[in-house]
Amino acid sequence: MPRHFQNRPLVRPLVPLALAAAFAMTALQGAAFAAAPERPALDPGRSVTVDARGLDLASPAGVAAFDRRIETAALRACRPDDVRSLRADAVAAQCRREAVAAARAPRDAMVARAERGLLTASRIEIAPGVN
Repeated sequence: MPRHFQNRPLVRPLVPLALAAAFAMTALQGAAFAAAPERPALDPGRSVTVDARGLDLASPAGVAAFDRRIETAALRACRPDDVRSLRADAVAAQCRREAVAAARAPRDAMVARAERGLLTASRIEIAPGVN
């Protein structure tokens, strides 16, 4: 025991008790995390609409701006419910990659129609878990 505690009779019995309490709290915290039920990290009903209005999809600058809008929509649609969880963060990152990949075909079709002057649709939907 450290020397500065040796001459204090009230503190001496509390040191082992404090150590035991700290150990118990650490053990209980680990058990609580282990017993926590797995729940989905994302709300599958959450979706975001990406609008191409105001963009010239026949130009590279317009396509780049639309791609940024798709990325932003994927971030919103795939936001994790629990921001403190590394697992939820990894699931959200995977969701964003899948959402952007799923938006690629409708985006390419819109760009092709715009290049031919036939653009009719100006929106696509970004949703978690939709492929």
